[in-house]
Amino acid sequence: MVSFSAIIPVHNRAHLIDRTLASIIDQEIEIIVVDDGSTDGITECLAKYGDRITILHQENKGPGAARNLGIAQATGDYIFFLDSDDLCFSWALNTFKNVILKLNYPAFVAGTAISFSDQAELDQVKSKTLEIESFRDYYSSSDQSLWLAVGTVAIKSKVLKKVGGYTSKWINGEDSDLWLKLGTARHFVVIKSPYILAYYQHSSSAVANQQKTYEGAWHMIQQEQAGLYPGGNIRQLERREILMRHIRPVSLAYLREGKIRDAWKMYRETFYWNLTLRRFVYLIAFWIILSQAYLVKKIHTNSRLSEVYLD
Repeated sequence: MVSFSAIIPVHNRAHLIDRTLASIIDQEIEIIVVDDGSTDGITECLAKYGDRITILHQENKGPGAARNLGIAQATGDYIFFLDSDDLCFSWALNTFKNVILKLNYPAFVAGTAISFSDQAELDQVKSKTLEIESFRDYYSSSDQSLWLAVGTVAIKSKVLKKVGGYTSKWINGEDSDLWLKLGTARHFVVIKSPYILAYYQHSSSAVANQQKTYEGAWHMIQQEQAGLYPGGNIRQLERREILMRHIRPVSLAYLREGKIRDAWKMYRETFYWNLTLRRFVYLIAFWIILSQAYLVKKIHTNSRLSEVYLD
């Protein structure tokens, strides 16, 4: 048999947590909710679940630290993460269990997610025939352009604790950082079908914080520069192929927002990596967008000077 622990960090989501818990409460799983310094009365909201869930509390330190607190208390063979605004499909845990038993307890199993903004969008989603793809480890999937939502993964507890769990830094992309830390863990499996998670898209989502997204991207660059991800030189190209899929969009987004200094720093520090990966389109496109950003900035500056002069 195989047992699971679900860890749900929550901060001021009293209006959403009931829906999230309803999606998983009847599945065979230990549920740990970590209150990350909420001020909206969520303790009272959670009290009605009694011993069906374990509630932990901490000062507001961010989702990574909250998940680490849950990891330390979890008793399951595998740990499953769920954000407090997302939904877990009713077949998710059975699907994980079947794959884990079928493939002799892989270290890292990842499913697929579907995004939604309204509950009605999920009414037509049904469980489908199981479709999986198996890899030696996560780095071996570097040519697949995978996006792993935090709520679609089940990780062997011993493996997760061995790599130290999540970074304690309050950043976006802490999940992508963890996947890279798990890069050489034996046996990585992708569940292509059915969907595991429904990902809720809304304006107050954590990923909407652009500064924390930049900090998360820069954290991963620094981890790679310091040689803190596994695999060494032998797995370098695979690791950087995955890493740069996260970094390139952030650098271009910063350019388009006129944050030229931050974008340039990111481009400069990863130039050689992209060159060895033969990402010539990106390397050239950056300069094109950079020139456009400078032009927009110049026009804006001249416009402000004109306004001052006219005043």
